[in-house]
Amino acid sequence: MESDDEIRAQLRTLERAEAAPYTDFRPTPRWFLPAAALWGGSLAAFVRLSRSDSRPAEIVAVVGIIGLAALIGAYVGWYQRYHGATPSLFRRKPPEIRRVMAFYVVGAVVVLAVNALTVAVAPWWVCAVVGFVTAGTGLWWYERAYAAAAAATKKRLA
Repeated sequence: MESDDEIRAQLRTLERAEAAPYTDFRPTPRWFLPAAALWGGSLAAFVRLSRSDSRPAEIVAVVGIIGLAALIGAYVGWYQRYHGATPSLFRRKPPEIRRVMAFYVVGAVVVLAVNALTVAVAPWWVCAVVGFVTAGTGLWWYERAYAAAAAATKKRLA
């Protein structure tokens, strides 16, 4: 019969393995934040252009949005190969990571609301700037908060 210490050690090993997809990862490439901010700014600008009275601007907007959708699809495919085991928003995760992901969702809603308001009242170039700044700032915060949460999880499970 196993002792309580052996069972606790096994449970700790199991918990570490369960947390591994959330804590053991390669760093995001340096190009990610500026590229994602540029993507966010471009999307905001294209959405604004799609609301234009000009037929050529609408066509540019639709083609641009389709191109951005293709880019995000290619990025997600690449990132899954790069990361290996991609963390999920929906599976069980360590509490430190869960907290950061909850803030991420709230932050994404705020960023979307700010950009929707901007698209409703501002010209396309203002939308591009606001989209760039909000997406870039939000992702910059998330990258740092996630890394700190992953380190705290590793420390707790050590």
